[in-house]
Amino acid sequence: MASNDALYLKAAIAALQKAARDAEDEVPVGRHQVDVRVVADVRGSCLQSGAERYSPIQEVCLNKDFLLLLLQYAGVTREAAVAAVPDAVRAMLGGGKAKEGYETLAQDLNKGIEALHDIYAALPKKERKGKFTPRIQAVEVQILPAAPGEENVAAAG
Repeated sequence: MASNDALYLKAAIAALQKAARDAEDEVPVGRHQVDVRVVADVRGSCLQSGAERYSPIQEVCLNKDFLLLLLQYAGVTREAAVAAVPDAVRAMLGGGKAKEGYETLAQDLNKGIEALHDIYAALPKKERKGKFTPRIQAVEVQILPAAPGEENVAAAG
């Protein structure tokens, strides 16, 4: 496929996706057979950014799995974690005694987050394809019946 054809195809797909979102409320519930030809006139511009390098920090994020591993490596047992839940809930609700040592712990956590940023900075960079940004100004879509004897690829899927 020629590079201009690929660009036009990506722009047309973006335009059709926008048209589909605009018509979403008009689609009745249920399974429907589709055998049509779609003609789209698309006007606008597109920006294809170049490839870029990034730190894969989303692969090491502060999610539930990370916290579970942190507790495991810190030696926290299941029993100790379950026993601490009521105190943590009371602390979040402003339960006085339960917040003792909170400020020190918060400072330690901030140091841990700073250490994570150092780890993130040291991760090997990865490369991702540049972003495609369509700026579609006008879309005219015609839905036509498929030509007799012509198999529609979209209907096969």
